[in-house]
Amino acid sequence: MRTWAVIVGAGSGERLGLVGGRRKALAPLGGEPLFVRGLRAFAAAAGVERSVLAVHPADLAAAREAAFSLEKALRPAAVVAGGARRQDSVANALEAVPGEVDLVLVHDAARPFVRPETISAVAAAAAETGAAIAAVPESETVKEVAAGRVRATVPREALWRARTPQGVRRALLYELLSRALVDGLEVTDEAALLEHYGHAVAVVRDSDENFKITTPGDLALAEALLASRDAPRPARATETQILRREGGRMRIGEGHDIHALAFGRKLVLAGVDIPAPKGARGHSDADALSHAVVDAMLGAAALGDIGHHFPDTDERWRGVGGPELLAEAAKRVGAAGFRPANVDATVHLQAPKLGPHKTEIAGRLAAALGLPRHRVNVKAKTGESLGPVGRGEAIAADAVVLLAEA
Repeated sequence: MRTWAVIVGAGSGERLGLVGGRRKALAPLGGEPLFVRGLRAFAAAAGVERSVLAVHPADLAAAREAAFSLEKALRPAAVVAGGARRQDSVANALEAVPGEVDLVLVHDAARPFVRPETISAVAAAAAETGAAIAAVPESETVKEVAAGRVRATVPREALWRARTPQGVRRALLYELLSRALVDGLEVTDEAALLEHYGHAVAVVRDSDENFKITTPGDLALAEALLASRDAPRPARATETQILRREGGRMRIGEGHDIHALAFGRKLVLAGVDIPAPKGARGHSDADALSHAVVDAMLGAAALGDIGHHFPDTDERWRGVGGPELLAEAAKRVGAAGFRPANVDATVHLQAPKLGPHKTEIAGRLAAALGLPRHRVNVKAKTGESLGPVGRGEAIAADAVVLLAEA
């Protein structure tokens, strides 16, 4: 299906005002006229052959000079004068689109960040159904207001904000624009024209960044977004490269802990209280997971074990929580020249199920060690009704910790 684009920028742009003596469509963005960004997106979209640009009549000469100085792949087939209304500008541009073209995609020149994949998706939907638009669902509460007072809250579930491109079969668009002229109908976009005459319009989810430049603040935002897009980005380092930057030496340690379960005790893992009829019994808070990780850290740094550093004969550690022990162990490992880099741990517990709590547990564990969340993994296993864990008599944990040179 042959597809062309019509890029419309013929408005006076009163809210934006003149920028460098030019109206909105020719306002500079990233060192080139605003409309060029749209031309680039459509040139990159699969299946779009050519574009036609409609600008304010007073800008026609300047727009043609700018457009025809572009490389051939971006150059529009024609630059035409727009009309007083959007529909007039589209009608004028449509005259420059060959009759054998099947589909026309109408786009606002003031939306410079449209994605090529959005353009292609709208084209595909319009080719299938006859018409389609890019749009985003309304995310804020909408009020109906009259005389400065709220009349009602409008349910937003069915509300979408229309964007462009808006794709229509060329013959259908030509017919309806002609009918609107005869009927004296004025519409704000192509979708409204189709709706008025009873034609269905498909909706394609748009990207959030395809906003319309209307005010000086919008233009400033566009410049900032463009600067962040075009700034050179360093190559993304692999996890191994990151660890090597953090230090040349790496150490691996493993830890294990087990506690009996008893009624009247709290069940705590990495500082997270788990609702359960029985909890772990121990000198501290009996946090088996934290203790296993502490043991693994100390082992990796060749500093002995948890019993040596935090003995149950020392009242300082009575009732101390797992996160506090983790933080203290990290300090002692740091004094030896290392820091935690990665944790993988498994909790063995018959009941209750830990699935709903694993994300919070891993997050607390990462926070205690000063690690990014993506470097901590927590798994949960039952005892399959075997042994002290399977009989609900105990909770156990295993951990593997990678240390990097500090």
